[in-house]
Amino acid sequence: MDTVADSIDISGVNFQLSLGEPKSFTVGADGKASFTADHGYNSGDRVVYSPTGGTRVREYDADGNTLTFGASTVSSVDTTAGTITLGSTDLANGDQVVYEFTAATSGAPGTALGNIDSTGNTVYYVVQKSGNTVKLATAAGGTPVTFSLTGGLAGNHRLLKVHGLANGAKVYYASQAGAAIGGLAGDVSYTVELVNKGRLKLKTSSVADLTGSTPLTTSDESYLRADIGLVPNKIYYAIGDSNQLLRLANSLANAV
Repeated sequence: MDTVADSIDISGVNFQLSLGEPKSFTVGADGKASFTADHGYNSGDRVVYSPTGGTRVREYDADGNTLTFGASTVSSVDTTAGTITLGSTDLANGDQVVYEFTAATSGAPGTALGNIDSTGNTVYYVVQKSGNTVKLATAAGGTPVTFSLTGGLAGNHRLLKVHGLANGAKVYYASQAGAAIGGLAGDVSYTVELVNKGRLKLKTSSVADLTGSTPLTTSDESYLRADIGLVPNKIYYAIGDSNQLLRLANSLANAV
């Protein structure tokens, strides 16, 4: 933030402003929003930062306070063919996933598949998908990896979609439709704490305590969106440098 002009430094990011119809723009190194046509704002106009999209959260674990972004449970494997059959999945060829294994807490604990990283920290690519059966490769369209299995398929074996967020990244949570995730607020900037490349936690001074037990459904739309220095759904004031360049201020007094 420019404390002299009380304007927001938004260099290097892209987002939308909304006053009536949303208008998209790019941002230059000078921190000014650049529009391809007349933005139509006058200095002092009120605008609302209303981001869209983001990284969609598909599941959460209130016990472990973790979020995942698409999980497919392994139902069987064929070590000879190198195939993994999933109970149900929306994975497609080229999707990036990690393999995660946790031992069962009752009965046979099970063991992880051999020759595949079971910690969720190595990215694999889905290849040769047929129905709910997939193979994994270390490069898009690459040669499938081989793996082994000792004993039966006990324990919890899952493929998690890669979230692509960095440890320490700043994000906002947004519930766009359906049920929200308990314990998260839309006006709080959270810090990402990685568990692995398919699972993470959110924290402020401490890890966010998630609540609720209902799984997210296809109609429950929860997203993580990058914190670019603007608070979602907060009112800002336009500073029109030209009909195609704009800055934002926190108060009307600093915009006119």
